[in-house]
Amino acid sequence: MCERRLTGVAVLTLLVSVAAYGDPVIDGVWSSATRSKGGLGSQWVFTKNGTTTYSFGALVDFTYEIDGEHIHMILLNEFGVPTDNVTVQKFSAKDDTITIYREESGEDRIMERVGRSNPDSHPIVGVWTFTHFTGGPAILRYRKSGRGQLSVPFEYKTGIYQVNGDEISIFLDDIDPYRNKIDISQDTITFAAEDSSTAQTYVRLE
Repeated sequence: MCERRLTGVAVLTLLVSVAAYGDPVIDGVWSSATRSKGGLGSQWVFTKNGTTTYSFGALVDFTYEIDGEHIHMILLNEFGVPTDNVTVQKFSAKDDTITIYREESGEDRIMERVGRSNPDSHPIVGVWTFTHFTGGPAILRYRKSGRGQLSVPFEYKTGIYQVNGDEISIFLDDIDPYRNKIDISQDTITFAAEDSSTAQTYVRLE
């Protein structure tokens, strides 16, 4: 992304305007459309109140189906097409906790809900966190649409953002501000340097 330093006055002005007028048009979870062969990519989470989170790490997309006390997860390829890779796991949901029973290892996985539940959806719908076998945090997102995603971030930063027309300004902790041109469609967003020399496209997780 193209970087531009802003003066202290400009930063203060932006902070105030984001708090009062954060543009909700891009709120949601956006994952990089192009990833490494190992499935590594970046991700942005934009909220309606003007805050944002950037992460980089492993991203695994899938669809899922609930069959009683079992969940069937179908891995998607890089084009979003279902593959023959299907994982079936037994689970139970209680309040804000999901237990995945892992008979092969004997070590059940306990996942905790992040945020509120949706009373109109299956209890598994939502955002869940657990400790990945690598020792770091992992995030599982189950959407009402039947789409899902596993995220294992290696890098994680938070900040604020503001959309003004076709520009976005982003302030992340300990990083110089970003200011990029954006092109938004229904399910993709492209960040482009102001001179159009580079561009990155992200896909919305529905």
